[in-house]
Amino acid sequence: EKIEFLGKEIAVGDLKQAIAEQKKLEKLDLELMNEATGEVYEKNGKMLSRNMSITVRRTPQIKKRKEPRVLQVESTDCWSKMQEAGDGSLVGVPR
Repeated sequence: EKIEFLGKEIAVGDLKQAIAEQKKLEKLDLELMNEATGEVYEKNGKMLSRNMSITVRRTPQIKKRKEPRVLQVESTDCWSKMQEAGDGSLVGVPR
């Protein structure tokens, strides 16, 4: 398929955006590769000239693993500063 644009060049990010809009995909899911050289274009600012053959692949989104949040309290009894609310939840009580 073709993506038409004005000018002699298009930025990788703009091309990804045009493809994503045309195919109703997420822009971040796309990887562009030059068919002739095999070069993968990773930087959105890289300029691509007209009449290039580009292979477009969807890539799986890598979900960042959420690390557990750790509360570290030194020489303070945080539980003594908490009070049970009417609904059973704990609420901080200012001292």
